Amino acid sequence: MALSPGEMHARIIENLPQKTGHPLAYWLDILDSVGDDKKTRMALLKSNHGLGHTTAIAVIREKTGDVPWSDPSSLEAELRDQIDPAYVALYDDLRSHALTLDKVKVTPCKTYTGFKTTKQFAVLQPSKSEGLILGLAVSPSEHPALSEAKNVGSARITAKATAEAGRETLKAMLTSAAQRS
Repeated sequence: MALSPGEMHARIIENLPQKTGHPLAYWLDILDSVGDDKKTRMALLKSNHGLGHTTAIAVIREKTGDVPWSDPSSLEAELRDQIDPAYVALYDDLRSHALTLDKVKVTPCKTYTGFKTTKQFAVLQPSKSEGLILGLAVSPSEHPALSEAKNVGSARITAKATAEAGRETLKAMLTSAAQRS
C-alpha cells in the first residue's frame, strides 16, 4: 500500500536508528555543527555521513520544523487554493464522489490529491494549462476522453482526463478506476 508523504516522512524518521545506527537526536546534533545553509547540511549528511538523499532531507526538515505535509488537511487546503477558481467546484464534487466509493481514502500530497483503496487509483491535480486533471491508474485506451498521463501524480497514474470530458464522465471513470484498485 502506498504511503502518503507524511507517512513516508514519519517512517523514515522512525527507522533512522535501524538504518543508520543512530536516533534522530544524534543527527540533529550533527546539524548543530554547521550553519543554516541547506546545501551545506545536505553535503554534510550525504558525503560525510553516508545518508541517502531522502533521509537527509527528512532529517533537515525535522531540524527546521519544515514538514509541510504533517497536517494533511492543511496540505490539501494549500493545494486546493492553487486550483483555478473555475475548477474548484469540480474538484470538490469529484473529491466528494470519490469518498462515497467503497474503502476510498484521500491522500493529499504536495502537488496533487490522491485517492486509494489498497493502491492509489486516481489523483486530482491542478494544471495551469488544463485547469484540473483527473489522473487514473488505467490504460489511456479505455475511454476516448483519456490520454496518456505524463508527470501527473505518481508513477501509477497512466491516463488523464480534463474537465472537458464532463463532470458525469469524470465521475464514472473515477468509479471504474476505484472498483479495479
